[in-house]
Amino acid sequence: MCQKLGVSLQLSSEDEPLYRLAGQKSLTFALQFFRHILPHWWANGATAILTLVCISPFMRALVMKNNHSEEFKELWTESRLNRLPLIFTVLFRVTIAAAILFYVCNYLARFANAIVITLAMTIIIIMVLSRRLKKSSIGMERRFIANLHSREVKAQVEGKSKPLFEKNLVERDIHVSDVDVPTDSSWAGKTLGELKLSSRFGVYVSSILRGHKRINIPGGHTIIFPNDRLQAIGNDEQLQVFAQAIRTDVEAEDTQVELREMKLQKVKLGKDSPFIGLTLKESGIRERYNCMVVGVEEGQDSLTCINPNREFAAGDIIWVVGEKASIKSLPDT
Repeated sequence: MCQKLGVSLQLSSEDEPLYRLAGQKSLTFALQFFRHILPHWWANGATAILTLVCISPFMRALVMKNNHSEEFKELWTESRLNRLPLIFTVLFRVTIAAAILFYVCNYLARFANAIVITLAMTIIIIMVLSRRLKKSSIGMERRFIANLHSREVKAQVEGKSKPLFEKNLVERDIHVSDVDVPTDSSWAGKTLGELKLSSRFGVYVSSILRGHKRINIPGGHTIIFPNDRLQAIGNDEQLQVFAQAIRTDVEAEDTQVELREMKLQKVKLGKDSPFIGLTLKESGIRERYNCMVVGVEEGQDSLTCINPNREFAAGDIIWVVGEKASIKSLPDT
């Protein structure tokens, strides 16, 4: 094991003159230079940074060399008896590196401060060099990006953000615009094929937002509903004409809406009623009189749903729903 890791064990003895040379040069010359141009503690800080930069390549070699080599892995898996010496070797090299850091900090600061700074820097270096911590941080970053992406997708589904492809259309003077279908729109109930938006306005509907549902690339058979949000693609002029058309193309206001209120009324069939002997379908109450039979009284507390094949008889009491004028047009009212 010593032969396989001999290079790493020899590193501290071979590189010691390099550490000493870099440290001495930095601490003797740089410190005096910085103290002539900077305040006391600023000069100490600048000297410490310069010293650490000079010795950092050797410190990394001291701490990290051969820790992940094939020889190290082979010795680790070969026998459990090898693990304690391997761990001791790694800790010993980390201790040497910490001692060098302490020497620099103690030279430039008080003893107590040097201990705190050395411990802090050692912990930071271990965290940076830790593979497990690195793997954990990468996992956290990936989860953050995934959650961020899911929020973007949710915002697009709910129509709170523009599609990702919109930025690619700006250079070609083509945009994506959201247009809401009015509640009383005459387009409601029609398919995209019937509306022929591309030939009439030159726009294309890329998505339809319906509540919390998104319909991407809708076909010609897709039906438009009130309060749908259409994401249309076109230039400024086309989108403006399209939006104006959808806002103005609405059903005319019904001025007789109150007069056309639906009424529920019972009708008793007399012996001369033209409905006697006819079934509900044969009577034509719905087709000819625009009324709907909702039930028939048969001596019970509640109405009985009428059988479409049941023949009306004299004395039947039926309940019908319809406009006031339509009910009045029935023969038995």
